[in-house]
Amino acid sequence: MPGRLNRDVAAGALFVLSGAAGLWAGRTLSVGTPEAMGEGYLPRALCLALVAMGIVIAAGGVIRGGAAIERWTVRPLFFVTVSIIAFALVVGIAGLAPAVLVAILVATFAGEPVPIATLAVFALTLTTAVVVGFCWGLGLAVPVVPGVYL
Repeated sequence: MPGRLNRDVAAGALFVLSGAAGLWAGRTLSVGTPEAMGEGYLPRALCLALVAMGIVIAAGGVIRGGAAIERWTVRPLFFVTVSIIAFALVVGIAGLAPAVLVAILVATFAGEPVPIATLAVFALTLTTAVVVGFCWGLGLAVPVVPGVYL
């Protein structure tokens, strides 16, 4: 039913609040001009885009309606948090590739069971993309595995 609180309205409100919080947090940063950008230029632009996207999403939820908000479960929140912590702990010891693999493996427990073959393809693809993106694309000096830098 249009006009009721639903997932889209809640997500849009969360985007607007997050963007507004970012704008408030960066209020003292110098914005500059497009020709001479200050340290606050990109954060402000991204926060404004987040607010605009939130308004569009919330308005769509009010006009069209949408799925009801479901009750929260602790399992996804727990395993995604543990996945992030595991990545942070493993990356300094074993390198980027093993850390990404561990994070994916732990995060898998947050949702529905995934076939092993699908998980393996996803994990290898994402690990390769992360290594290529961070080591070659951004040129970060992060070991892929202990002692191996790309």
